[in-house]
Amino acid sequence: GSASDRRPALIGHSMGGVLATLVAERVAIRAVVNVDGNLSRGDCTFSARAAAFTREDFIASGFAAIRADTYERGRDNLPLRGYHAATLTASPAVFHHHALQLIELSEPELLVTRLARLTAPVLFVAGVPDGICERSRALLDQHNVRWIGLAPAGHWVFLDQLEAFASAVAGFLRAP
Repeated sequence: GSASDRRPALIGHSMGGVLATLVAERVAIRAVVNVDGNLSRGDCTFSARAAAFTREDFIASGFAAIRADTYERGRDNLPLRGYHAATLTASPAVFHHHALQLIELSEPELLVTRLARLTAPVLFVAGVPDGICERSRALLDQHNVRWIGLAPAGHWVFLDQLEAFASAVAGFLRAP
């Protein structure tokens, strides 16, 4: 964009991509980059696991079980190792609450509509094949949202395809 444009560009990953969309509906911004943010129920991987528990059971044992599983799967998966480390400082009650909210926002499949209606330019960066689900990629196409799939990549596409990710985002943000 123009060097004189002082409005911020919002870049959000996962739930942060959802938040970037919600903020961009209310605040004048230069651009939105949604990085593998939730668009449909199939994208709610960790949230769905948390939501399978009652709040009380999640606090008592569910979060610990998810953390342990994430640790084990992260032994040979760098992004999951980082995610496990991040969960160590998370509140189980808040995690569960936000998981329910994210599912509630994702299930009606309206987040993609909201993304498409933004007045600022939008780029959605998807990890393919293991980031957002196939249904969400179809929704992006259906609503004519500009998106790029980087492969092979998962939910943490910026770690799996660092150079391609940086190049795609920088090119998008430099465009007039």
